Amino acid sequence: MKYIFIFFVLLQIACKTNSEKKEQDGYIIEGHLTNFKDSALLLLQDLKISKTVDSTFVIDNKFTLSGKVMEPGQYILQTKFDPNDQNSFKYFFFWIDNSNINITGDFENFKYAKVEGSELHKLAQELGDKQMELDKRRELVVDSIQSEKGDRQGLIKEMHRIDSIRTTLTMQFIRTKPNNPVSIHQLTFLNDQFTKEELGEIYNSLDEDLKESTNGKVLRNYLSIDKILEKGDDIAEVKGSKLNGDTLALSDIIQKKKYLKLF
Repeated sequence: MKYIFIFFVLLQIACKTNSEKKEQDGYIIEGHLTNFKDSALLLLQDLKISKTVDSTFVIDNKFTLSGKVMEPGQYILQTKFDPNDQNSFKYFFFWIDNSNINITGDFENFKYAKVEGSELHKLAQELGDKQMELDKRRELVVDSIQSEKGDRQGLIKEMHRIDSIRTTLTMQFIRTKPNNPVSIHQLTFLNDQFTKEELGEIYNSLDEDLKESTNGKVLRNYLSIDKILEKGDDIAEVKGSKLNGDTLALSDIIQKKKYLKLF
């Protein structure tokens, strides 16, 4: 009887452990939002594929989302855009991994909502906190440019100055903490700011799962290019056909113009 009892207890513990593992097999997002209209629609967008992957409604200031991600990533939680009421459009960037996530926020300042439970978002927030005041300043500058208030050229210069500081802060974050999805995600936008040697060192320091992640593969492919253009390098020759059939070479354009923007 004693052995049967011990076996039963061990079985319960095993079942509980398996149950807890299953609960962490995906994510559960619970939110508490103030000043949102009841039944307001929220859309969850995956930035990686630029697609809405889930939706929910705010009922009595609360909402819930659940699912599973194959790999951690950055998402946007947003209201539905209404061209007749553009002030009703609110959005919030955050990171999702397969964990329990709590979001609290207010309608007016939704983009600064608070996230708890996700260690990955906590890491991203370290960088976000350093850039928050810069982002607020940039918003004011952009608003002034769009409303044609003040010295336009001076405002554009100030916006570029802010962007330069943000880039420096992001690069410092990547160099200090490279081995995580947040840094690798940022690196895909700033790979041209690092030398190929430093990029190689960062890639080699990554865990295997990060190397095989989507952004890890992007970095690996970038490093596989025989020659990465750096400041001062001659650009490769590019030729194309004009609408009238004539051939146009990039070198011909560069000889005539001092600066050239490529999109």
